[in-house]
Amino acid sequence: MIGINNQKKSSKINFFYQLFPIFLVFLLFMFFRFNNFGNRIGFGWDQEQYSTQVRQLIVDHKPVLLGPRTTNDRGFFLAPYFTYLIAPFFLLTNLHPVAIGIFLVFFNILFFVWSYFILTYLFSKRTAILFLLFWSINPIAARYDSVAWWPIFIPLGTLMVFFVLKKIFNNNHLTDWLILGILCGFFINMHVQFAFILFFVLISIFLHQNIFFNLKNKLIFFIAFIVMFTPLIIFDFRHNFLNTKLFLGFFSKGMADAEPWFYNWTLPFKNVVQPFILTKNILMIFIFYIAIALSQFFLYRKKKGYLKNFYLASFILWVVFPLIFGIYGQRPSEYYFMFLYPFIYITLIEILSLYKKKLLIFIFITLFLVNLRPLFFNLQDDKYSLKFKDELIRKLANRTKG
Repeated sequence: MIGINNQKKSSKINFFYQLFPIFLVFLLFMFFRFNNFGNRIGFGWDQEQYSTQVRQLIVDHKPVLLGPRTTNDRGFFLAPYFTYLIAPFFLLTNLHPVAIGIFLVFFNILFFVWSYFILTYLFSKRTAILFLLFWSINPIAARYDSVAWWPIFIPLGTLMVFFVLKKIFNNNHLTDWLILGILCGFFINMHVQFAFILFFVLISIFLHQNIFFNLKNKLIFFIAFIVMFTPLIIFDFRHNFLNTKLFLGFFSKGMADAEPWFYNWTLPFKNVVQPFILTKNILMIFIFYIAIALSQFFLYRKKKGYLKNFYLASFILWVVFPLIFGIYGQRPSEYYFMFLYPFIYITLIEILSLYKKKLLIFIFITLFLVNLRPLFFNLQDDKYSLKFKDELIRKLANRTKG
């Protein structure tokens, strides 16, 4: 009996030690996203747009067929899935926009839990914990994780695609192909940058098996992907294919008056990689870019099975994305590169874990200390936040009665 009791105590202690690291990372993650959140949660043009759509959906009982518009008034529309997803949160608050704050807390917890599960499944618990640890102290990720808008879904969508591709590699079930098509169609309608992940998926499929082998699975994937554009197809049939014309015109006529410049993408890319290399020096950024490429290619040669496929597809995407942004020619915002973060973190963690495990702790401490200032800058009050706008509206409502 004493031996059994000691085993139970030992198992409880081991369970506690297993949970303790991820619990600490979770606290760090939530602190840099939601500390002082009431005074800084944004409510800008994007939030006004889908809040109006939610009101139209709930109060006027009118279905919404159009979601966000790409770039500017020359761009085409995406499907309105975000509006439908956030509508239940507005119901909880009786249509008050504070619903977006509840949504952000819910979504970030969901992202944390799903990321830990997916990365543990694909790699290891250590990789999952380190990924979330580094993600927690990335000031750009922390800033965009605190904005209630469409791009917030892209990192989660990227990891979910990794997960389903692994299942397809292992089992090749028809259901997984269906889910993959739904995921790609859904997340590309959250933000057009997910087209890069669609490219990654197609490369992965091609590398895994001949593109003409088992056409039934690929047909299911294609049909599921197209079905996710149903709201836009309905809209086009009702409005003389307006969105299709906008889509075609976007590529044939261009989307800006400014002359395209191939290296425009490097300007925001400097900000995106600064949390890794602590500088915007163009030479250091080029070295970082080459280092990631070489690491991915090395891991491709080192790994077997799905991970071999994963790193080769990652390497191809890493080489191609500058060319696509260069051809695009306009200056994208920093959040257009959010799809790259999972690839960068996984590559760095895996390559360093092979040879320099202790170096990871030193890198984390260095990045944490250097990024403290921008991290705490994110936590400052925003004078255009939802709270202050709400106070202003209440005062205006009182003064304009009657």
